[in-house]
Amino acid sequence: MIPRDRQPEPKRCDPDTLPVDNSGRKLGAYIAKVAKRRGRYILDYYDHQGKRHRKTLNKDTTLKKPKEKLREIEDQLSKGLYVPETEIPIF
Repeated sequence: MIPRDRQPEPKRCDPDTLPVDNSGRKLGAYIAKVAKRRGRYILDYYDHQGKRHRKTLNKDTTLKKPKEKLREIEDQLSKGLYVPETEIPIF
């Protein structure tokens, strides 16, 4: 386990571009991060509307896959093309 003082800081965004809730409050400094809890990797990120999303990956996943997935999501968010999986229609 890495000591706290040597762990890399999560990605932070510019304070002027933080997601805002309905009352106009900024929702925190973190846009996206990968965390490991109970042996599984978790993607934790905010979408362009300020809504928080958390996605848990399979137990046998390596660190490379969650980082790639998070990079894809960040690219979609920056281009304005992000659609949450729950809003994609199933036929």
